[in-house]
Amino acid sequence: PNVANITVRLGLLCGQWNYTARGILDRAHLWFFTRKTGRRLLEKAGYEVTSTAMTVMPVELALGLDPAGPAMRVLSLALRALTAAMPGLMGYQMIYEARAAKRG
Repeated sequence: PNVANITVRLGLLCGQWNYTARGILDRAHLWFFTRKTGRRLLEKAGYEVTSTAMTVMPVELALGLDPAGPAMRVLSLALRALTAAMPGLMGYQMIYEARAAKRG
């Protein structure tokens, strides 16, 4: 989970850090990362990160909207653009592709 996501930041700004049944603050998450600390974890474990991607916040789940509905389609396009422009702030989860680092 991206602990630097805007939803977590806004919650912290309001003095809130509440675990939930799902999402970034899912009770099952034991560790939280930023893009930098997630990459560092993999590199320290002996991996070379070959690519990274950020997922878009699944607001349709939080708002109970039909993902195929017109409002959600517009919102999804906007969220994808915002996530691409500001991945650290708007990204929901980080996805890393990595391989064992070459030793030498």
